[in-house]
Amino acid sequence: MKTAAVTKPNFKSIFKKRLKNALIIAVTAGTLAFLLTSFLYRNYCWKDGQTRALRSYFDIRQVYESLGLDENANYEAYCEFLNYVSVGTKIEAEYDYTYYDADKPYLSYRVIDPDKNILADNKQLVYFYVTTPGEDGPKYYIVHPDIYDDVYNYCLEYDRFYDENKDVSTCCLRADKAYIDGVYIYPRLNMLFTDHEDAGSGSPNWKTADTKEFFPEDTSGMRLVGEETGETVWPDFYLSDHTDKNVEDALDGYIRNTDIERFDDGDNYGDTFGGVYVKIFYLTNALDSAAGKPYVLIYAFPYSFIGRYTNLVVICAVLLLLTAVLIAFITSRLTYADRKAQYEIFTARQETTRAMAHDLKTPLTSITGYAELLQEDIDPEKQRHYLEMISRNAAQMNAIVGDILELSKAESGTGALAAEPVDIEQLCRELVSGMSGAFVTADLTCELKAEASPVIKADRKLLTRALKNLLHNAAVYSKRGTPVDITVTEKELWIKNTPAVMPDKSPEELIKPFVKGADSRGENSGSGVGLAIAKADLERMGIELSLVISADRFCAGCRF
Repeated sequence: MKTAAVTKPNFKSIFKKRLKNALIIAVTAGTLAFLLTSFLYRNYCWKDGQTRALRSYFDIRQVYESLGLDENANYEAYCEFLNYVSVGTKIEAEYDYTYYDADKPYLSYRVIDPDKNILADNKQLVYFYVTTPGEDGPKYYIVHPDIYDDVYNYCLEYDRFYDENKDVSTCCLRADKAYIDGVYIYPRLNMLFTDHEDAGSGSPNWKTADTKEFFPEDTSGMRLVGEETGETVWPDFYLSDHTDKNVEDALDGYIRNTDIERFDDGDNYGDTFGGVYVKIFYLTNALDSAAGKPYVLIYAFPYSFIGRYTNLVVICAVLLLLTAVLIAFITSRLTYADRKAQYEIFTARQETTRAMAHDLKTPLTSITGYAELLQEDIDPEKQRHYLEMISRNAAQMNAIVGDILELSKAESGTGALAAEPVDIEQLCRELVSGMSGAFVTADLTCELKAEASPVIKADRKLLTRALKNLLHNAAVYSKRGTPVDITVTEKELWIKNTPAVMPDKSPEELIKPFVKGADSRGENSGSGVGLAIAKADLERMGIELSLVISADRFCAGCRF
């Protein structure tokens, strides 16, 4: 079976592949989620909103029904409707259909006559009521469509006049004269005000700021009302620029493109992603037209998911893409770390095998050479010397093989630990005493300084082997005539020495098997596995081994 080669991982390559897959999954999942959400919205949320809107619609219709309409009551019913819409603003406020911003309703309405003239809408509504002495309640009249925009703009001027003049205490609009033609009214408007000096008087001194007439050219057949007839004429208006443009445009398009006799209650108008739901209320019971065609209250609200929640969809899409990028990045980092670890293990094995082969080959070469010399006719003295060298190199090979077995046993972590209380200071003194000969031979002094006497739970045999390896390294590699210092604290043990040759590798490299500080391999240089064995033994007991290389000192520390 062919084994794939282990190559050095590349994070960018991994991230590109993961990002591509993550984006495909994100787009697919996002599309499915959008379709599902749209379905649920259209069949549940939207119907609930429609119900709330229809509730307002039926509230208005009940106003007409509650009057017990007959052929003489139609006009009064329509007047009540105007008052209900303007004063209570029920179409805008009652249905609770404002979603994001209470000042921006999504429902739009129009009141149109048989010729599609707009008599009132949710943006602007102007009508007049006339109080006649001796009659119960006022009568309501609509501004004629021909002058509607002019009257509406004059109402806006009145609003601006009051806002811009700080000396004005009170301001009002009043019609001192008007002509009535059926349900329509043509007024003359007076903009009246009082200043702050007259505000507290019992009888305000009204002053005229402006007067404007909206009379038709021909007033024949019309009824005159106002001060001349002893009747009071007051305008009432509701001004608002809070509306949803998409719904406004769609509703106006529906009215413009659909015959009034073909208005269908419950129409969906426009495309799926930008249309409105249209509701119709024919006002024939409230106001009959001369042509026999109905006046109509028509209102609409958006029905599509995307039409109202565009911003939300964009935000969700951005978050989905960011999530895909984040997931791709995190998984790429994890994969890269895993492959990097595998690559490092692979390269470490290669380096270990190469170093181990080199260490075994050196004495083996010597043995082969001396064995070939023994085959020649040589004197007994040289023969004894060659046999001695063969024996020494064989012993070196045996030591290397023994170290390899010890390392394998230490790294495998097999066998149960015989944990027992171990006095660290006492153990160090025993080891120093046992290795005193090695220190004397190397012309080294060894000083133990115990700042505390910690007792830890550990396997005495493994701990002894690990510390002995560290002390052996200090004895072998220290510069002659220098001290080896051992310091014991409550949580740490440090062994410090001055190397004869400073290591040319980092602590992380030195702790690997068969790595030697000066990168030299010879007959007496050792196998380079002592630190690796010590690290494996200490880690099995939960003790951390740390190496620190300063200017001229090599420090090995154990943290309990």
